[in-house]
Amino acid sequence: AWAAKFTLYGAFSDYWLDDERYPNMLKFMLQSRDQVQAALGRGDWSAAKAFFTARVLSQEEIARGVCAGEIRRYGPITLRDAEEVEVGK
Repeated sequence: AWAAKFTLYGAFSDYWLDDERYPNMLKFMLQSRDQVQAALGRGDWSAAKAFFTARVLSQEEIARGVCAGEIRRYGPITLRDAEEVEVGK
């Protein structure tokens, strides 16, 4: 999914909306772009796989981080969530 996502995104700019006033500060996103673009260019995914594997936590590491309060999980906002915000105004 990671490689497919960044293949789909392509060689996007370092700036949001390609505007230098709004630099993309998400290092993992930029590094992922660079790794996937390099892999596509070389036809060799070994460096991209090593990059991803070194940065993605295992399920056990995630569980420990959640229990320790170091990691938070967020789900997508649903219509019900939006309705509750409206009611709470």
